[in-house]
Amino acid sequence: MRRDFETVMASVYAQRGRSVSAYFDYYAESLFSDSVLSRIRAAECLAESQGEDAARATRLIVRRIGVEDDAGAIYVMAIALGRLGDVSASAPLLKLLSSDERWVRRGAAKAIGAIGGVDILEETVVRLAAADEHTRAGAALALGMLGYWEKKELLIPLLDDSSDEVRDAAKEAVRRLGGIH
Repeated sequence: MRRDFETVMASVYAQRGRSVSAYFDYYAESLFSDSVLSRIRAAECLAESQGEDAARATRLIVRRIGVEDDAGAIYVMAIALGRLGDVSASAPLLKLLSSDERWVRRGAAKAIGAIGGVDILEETVVRLAAADEHTRAGAALALGMLGYWEKKELLIPLLDDSSDEVRDAAKEAVRRLGGIH
């Protein structure tokens, strides 16, 4: 049943991708609009891009995140980057793990989990030991989203962290990875 749903959703996304191509320039322009709602909608639409447009959309969204001041918009843009799945977005997403905004870190963690890969895993693991509690919390969330259950042992020390936020993120990550045995 789940596979049937995934097949249907893949078809829906493919149809959206074709229509996004026709309006790509409009969405690209809207991504830099004065209206936060327009920027959010543009990022959501650009996330459906395919092929060469997907690479262009990734570059545009990364550029917009660099100047965006709305945490909600950054969250949506990070999720869009995850849906695009372009590894070139890894470095900007890893930087977002240090944000003071919880939703920004959560969006970055989700995107990192969607993009995946060994390189991003290694960079995420390094951030588990950061001095900044926001970075540790974001890295713990990202590790949980990445789904490498064999790395869950790295989260154990964070369950006793001095920061409530880090402990909560580590608990959530461990839960996602299937608990501690």
